[in-house]
Parts: sequence; structure tokens; C-alpha cells
Amino acid sequence: MRVHHGKESVSLDGFASEDPGKVLTLNIDSLGLDIVNSLLLEKVFGVVNGNVQAKDLYHNPFIQNNLTIKNLMVDQFLVGDVSGTNQWNREQKRFDLNFSLERDGKQTVEMNGFYDPAQRASPLWVNAKLVNTNIKMVEPFMRGIFSQMDGALTGDYTITGTFLEPIVKGTGKIESAQLTVDYLKTKYFFSGDLGFNPKQILFKNFKIHDELKNKATLEGYIAHRNYNEMRIDLTAAFANFQLLNTTPKDNDLFYGQAYGTGNMNMLGPLNNLKISGTARSQKGTRIFIPLNGSTETSVAKKDFVTFVNFSDTLKQDKKQPKSKTKNEPTGITMDMNLDITPDAYAEIIFDIRSGDIIRGYGRGDLKLQLDTKGEFNMFGDYEFERGNYNFTLYDIINKEFSINKGSRITWLGDPYSGILNIVASYKQLVSFAPTVSNQDPNVINSPQMRRKYPAEVQLKLDGAMMSPQINFDIAATDLPNTVPITNSTGSSIGSVSLNNDFKAFKAQLNEQELKRQVFSLIMLRRFSPPDAFATGNSLYNSVSELFSNQLSYWLTQVDQNLEVNFDLGNFDQEAFNTFQLRLSYSFLNGRLRVTRDGAFNNQYNRSEVSNMLGDWTVDYLLTPDGKFKVKMYSRNNINQLANTSLGTQTAVTTGFSLMNTQNFNNWRDLLISARERRRREMAQQPKKDEDDGTK
Repeated sequence: MRVHHGKESVSLDGFASEDPGKVLTLNIDSLGLDIVNSLLLEKVFGVVNGNVQAKDLYHNPFIQNNLTIKNLMVDQFLVGDVSGTNQWNREQKRFDLNFSLERDGKQTVEMNGFYDPAQRASPLWVNAKLVNTNIKMVEPFMRGIFSQMDGALTGDYTITGTFLEPIVKGTGKIESAQLTVDYLKTKYFFSGDLGFNPKQILFKNFKIHDELKNKATLEGYIAHRNYNEMRIDLTAAFANFQLLNTTPKDNDLFYGQAYGTGNMNMLGPLNNLKISGTARSQKGTRIFIPLNGSTETSVAKKDFVTFVNFSDTLKQDKKQPKSKTKNEPTGITMDMNLDITPDAYAEIIFDIRSGDIIRGYGRGDLKLQLDTKGEFNMFGDYEFERGNYNFTLYDIINKEFSINKGSRITWLGDPYSGILNIVASYKQLVSFAPTVSNQDPNVINSPQMRRKYPAEVQLKLDGAMMSPQINFDIAATDLPNTVPITNSTGSSIGSVSLNNDFKAFKAQLNEQELKRQVFSLIMLRRFSPPDAFATGNSLYNSVSELFSNQLSYWLTQVDQNLEVNFDLGNFDQEAFNTFQLRLSYSFLNGRLRVTRDGAFNNQYNRSEVSNMLGDWTVDYLLTPDGKFKVKMYSRNNINQLANTSLGTQTAVTTGFSLMNTQNFNNWRDLLISARERRRREMAQQPKKDEDDGTK
């Protein structure tokens, strides 16, 4: 009897007879394994050849087979060539087994043993010897958690029990292995000892490193019931380790790169895995939180009209119930306690297209709770050390405000409902002539009153992140008290109390007039007279600064150690005098910071070298935690009383400072020595093992 299709065939020939000399033979010739794919979740391929012989079935049965599978593949992964023999041992009344796996011309698995039907409790005994066996063959069973698995397993294992309930014992060593954690998109390289006992898969002495050679350790096990109902219990300790490497396409809740030091535990069944841990952020961390998600962007790119099949899809939907796809991700819950340090860069993106973004560096203690099913909660405070906010309005106003140190964001659950308490400032060099009480043309048009001083627009954001209360204020802290006024011939015509006049001008502003002056400073780069509000060139100026802000932002992305901010200003007669450039670069993992600020003009008769250097500052953290810091600086004092006339020499101040910052809850804590304070802290904490990875 023969069944065939093309070159594939299965035939049965011979006799089932009481005559012990009669033989019954099953022949398999070039049978493709893909014939069973409709019954399996995974796609298998390969070609089966071999035969099975049986005789004397009624008295003393004798059965033997010789089977081979050429180019066995599971989901496009080449397992290799499988060959094996199974022969009935009449003397011992058992089947002698011999199977091997060969890949790329090398034998990677060899299995020898027997199957004794008389031993019903444990008829199986096989010794499996693995030599550089690729671990990728287990990847289909880890889909949704791990991918891109690779590596070699070498070891000796014993398999007993039954075919349906095998018991595996032994230890092997994994070398040159790698895998990718699907949810985090992080690739790890590892080696270690892989052990098996009847109820667990053991991970011992696992050494792991990321793509930047940062190291971690892993210990633990995977418990199971006959390799079903698997439950993970793994603990990892890491230092400056990559914990996240995602893009907006991977996760629209948050994305970026994260590096941390701490420990982590993975506990629970595969379909409800909980990952918990404590970590401190490290240099290189860059996290982005888009508040508008990615749905708006994806919808904008979709076609308005989509053509579908003209068949009755409504009836089809009723007849064909939706089935779960095998690529559906397994449920994972993460519960992380994070100590955020100023090494970490963060962005909260309100609108990426208009550039409405809060970004910066700061400190915080945050608790994150999230899972692969869309739940995302945050708790804790984040306080800015430095940062910027691109304030946008109707795609016309686009101004970059510097976030003041001490501003904070508080989360009480929903990450999109954080509470803002942010004060940001926008500084502009302007003439204060419209604010003085004496509006005599000879006074306000004098060279002394045309001189520009720093003015600061303060933006205050309070309340819910998605709908904060926005308030403004105007500050000028470096105005001279008295400015002597001279006419064109150099003769004195009086003086102006500039500081007092500005305070009086500001006190007279109601809320509407204050916002008008804020708008004038932001859009027109000047104060408006009390009875006028000119708007000429406002749109052009705003577009100019929009370009400045976006270009500064793009340049900053080139190197995470580099910060660039420059202002193109207006293209008028004062353009060169108002052009501002700020460069800041960090060295030695952020401990050394060099900053240059100011214009490139020579309005105040500075030397060429001084004009090029501008105002410069060098900060160095003497200790990694920043409690001791040394600072050197050089700045031009343009607001000295002696500099009230144009063309006079600007005073330059050069200084040096040593700063010590201490946190305390009681005044007496300041009087305790550092050694005593450290001794008390150690006494309050349980003693930890030096290798627990938390130091």
C-alpha cells in the first residue's frame, strides 16, 4: 500500500503474521514535515526519510526503525540534521535508543539510552550529551518575552520518566550567548551554568553585559510542572547597565535609553510576569514622554479612503470569531523605584511638531507601575536642576524659557495628570526708556537710555500638566539706581532713577497691561510705551526665534555632553549687538563643565580675546555626589554706574568659589561631623553583602 504526492511517499509492505519470519515494513521517502503545520503553532520544515520494521508481533515482537530528518527548521531557524535508530532488544525486552543532531557538519547532540515498557513508572532512561548546541531552538517557547536568542550550550543531562512527563537532570554551560528583551528592546550578552532538576531550570553564576560592556549578574530558577505552568524567579544586580532602548514606534507611553545601577527581580508565571526593582539613573539616560501619544501622528499619515474586499464583511465577522494571534505579547507588569540623578536627561513632549517641550536635568524619587497591556502609573517628585521650556502659542509664538532650579513636577498616578510647579525665565536685552517717568524726547532718545539692559520674563506654570494655570511676571535685577543723561554735545541734562522708575512702572500695571508688556518683550523684544502697542515685524521676529530655538535643540542632540543655545535676534541695526551664543560642554562623566555665554560684539570696548571668550564659567564637582564643587568664572559687568556712557571700558570680574551643599532635617545635623553622620547612617541600615549589586 503506497500513498504519494510528487516525490513524497509513504508505503506499507509485508505481513502481520504468526510466522516469525514474516516482516512488515513502513517506508517513508522524502516526506515534508510542513504537512503538520496546520496542527502546530510553530512552523516546522524538513524532509523525513527512513523505515520501520516489525516481525513476530504475536509472540516475541521485534521492532526497529531508522529515521532521518534533513534540514530540520523551526520558524526559519535551522536546527540541523536529525538521525536515529530504535531497536527492540529481545534479551532485555526493551527498546535501545540512539539519536543524534548534526548542524553545519558538527554533531551537537548525542542521545543514547533505552525505553523499558515493563517499568511503567519510569520506562525512559537516556543520556544526552550536548556540544555547542544552539539555544535558539527554545526561542519559540519564549515568544513575547525574548527574541534574537543565540549561543552555545555544552553539558551532560539524564532524561528519565515517560515521554509525556520527562524528568531531566544535569548541568551545562552556556557560552557566547545573547538575547533581546522584547519590551525593553535591550540586547544582552551572557554566559553561565544551566542546570535541570525534576521541578526547576536553574540559572547559576550568570554573567551578563550590555552592548556597551556594562556588567550585571543573574541568579534564580524557572519552576514548572512537567514544563508547563512555568513560573520565573530570577534576581539580577547591575551597575551602569542599559535598562531601556526603545523608540516611539516601540512604545508611545515613553521611550528612550536608560542606564542604571541597582537590582531587579522577575517573579511569576510567564503570562503574568512581574518585574520589580530599585535603580539609580546613570549617565547616558535619555527619557522621552509624549503626552499626545503616537495616535495623532499615525492617524495623520493614514489615507482618507481605504479600499476593502467587496465581499460581505459583516457576515464574515459574524461567522468567523476572532482568534488570538500567536504574536500577542505576554502580560508583563513592572514596578520600579527610581532614584533620578542630574545625569539623566528627560523630555515631556506636549507637541513635537510645534516644539512645545519641557526638557532638562534634575533629581527625583519616582515609582513607576506599568504593563504591556497599557497601564502606566507614576508616583513621586521630580525637581529640575536645569532645563528649558519651549513656550508655543498658535504656532506664532515660540520662545525658549530657561527653567529655574527648584521647579518641580509631582505625579500622583496618571503620568499625564502630573502637577506642575515650574518657574521659567526668558531673558532679553532691551531699552528701558519706555518705563521711565520722564518721557522728554531729549531723555528717552539719549545714548544712555538707548542702552540695553537685561529684562526677564517669568513664566509660571501651576496645576495639572495638560491644563496648567499660566501666569507671567517681569523682573530686572541689575538696573543702576541713577543714570546720568547727556545731550549730543556731551552736556549734562539731568539724570534718571532707572531702577526706581521701573519699579513704579511695574506697580502701575494691571493684569491685562502686564500681559501686554510680556507679549511686547517676547514678540517685539522691547517695552511698549503706555499708550502704544506696535506689532510691526512681530511675526518675522517670532519666526526668527522659532528657527533659533529649533536649531539650538537639534545641535544639542548631536552630543549629549553639548548644550548649544543661540539667538539670531532681529536683522536691524542692533542685530549684531543683540546676537547671543551660549556653549556648554561636560567632561569626565559630567563632573567638569565649561560654559561660554554672551555676544560677539565689542560694544563695550573689550579686548578681542575677551570679546571672543565672552562670559565663561568652569564648574568641577570635587565629589561624585556634587556636595563639594569648585567654580571659576569671568564675566563682564555691563551695569556698573561707571559704564553709563557708550564707548567706556567694561569692568571684568574674575572669581573663584568653593561650595559645599548639605541636606539636613534639623539644625543640629549641621554640627555633626561627616564621620559621625556616616556611622549613624550605617547603624540604621541592615548590613548588606558587598556583592549584592546595590552599592
